[in-house]
Amino acid sequence: MIRIGVALVLSCIVLAARSPAETTEATSSSSYRVPDSTIVRIIDAPRTPLVHIGPDREWLLVAERPSYPSIAELAEREIGLAGTRIKPQTNGASRTNPSIGLAFLRIADGEQRPVAGLPASPRIENLSWSPDGQRIAFTNTTASGIELWVAELSDGIARRLVGPR
Repeated sequence: MIRIGVALVLSCIVLAARSPAETTEATSSSSYRVPDSTIVRIIDAPRTPLVHIGPDREWLLVAERPSYPSIAELAEREIGLAGTRIKPQTNGASRTNPSIGLAFLRIADGEQRPVAGLPASPRIENLSWSPDGQRIAFTNTTASGIELWVAELSDGIARRLVGPR
């Protein structure tokens, strides 16, 4: 609480110290200013992958995540219902944190098997290992609905079970 107060006071001092010309110039500028490339690289860096441990504790499922949602995704229509945001096009949740790539990783030796056969631009959610640890099930959200997929640990190939609903 004290830190917020100090930051607010410092911000007011900085704004008050500006000359009227600087203030007018800053507010009248209508062009978009791009930050330094270093800052852009930091902001656009991929997020830490999610890791799901298999039931036998021999394999991990590593789920790659994008840095931030796109402007197009944030602009999609949504309906609020009892504190939940729903996409009417898919009847699924809005503003989720989907994964964009999957790989199996053996804990003992670090062998990695990227999951092949995923759709273009996947939006992977609801990851779940099978009880025997031989496959995973997940959903992929498309523009028209949500699909059910499965990927086999043995060959690392994913296939769609059910089309968009």
